[in-house]
Amino acid sequence: MTDLTQPFDAMQVEQRLKEQASKIEELEKNCKRDQSERASLALKLRIGEAKIKKKCQTFEASVNSMSVRIKVLEREAVVVDERQKTCRKDRRNNRAEFRHINCSLRKLKRKIKAARTVKSLESSNGQVGPEVAASGKGKAKQISRIIKEQGKQYRMINQVRTLKFVQFRQSVY
Repeated sequence: MTDLTQPFDAMQVEQRLKEQASKIEELEKNCKRDQSERASLALKLRIGEAKIKKKCQTFEASVNSMSVRIKVLEREAVVVDERQKTCRKDRRNNRAEFRHINCSLRKLKRKIKAARTVKSLESSNGQVGPEVAASGKGKAKQISRIIKEQGKQYRMINQVRTLKFVQFRQSVY
């Protein structure tokens, strides 16, 4: 409180009022600056939160799509594994079939060769006359029939063999 006994100095009071007014203005400026800084920081914070939220959403979406893609690839891998297993199994089966076919083919070739030699021996020995062979009677007819049948079997086995080989190559590739 001001003492009433002291003389009233208007100049000092005015000076004090000016100082206080300038301090008040400075405080108001600082307050406005602080408020604008707070508002800009709040805006930046909201923008940053929105950006982070958007990045999180895109990341989650990419993770989801990757997980879906991984599941699809796993399913495809299972299918490929099954195909490889069946190919291996088919290869084993085909090898066994090829061995069997080759074995029977060798046997047929031996039989054909034996029949040809028998025929050539019989014709060279003169046991079967040319007129009998021409008429298609007796042993000559029998031998020629055997040779024809074995030749047909040989052709059929050869066709089956090539067919199996083609199927095998298609299953592998």
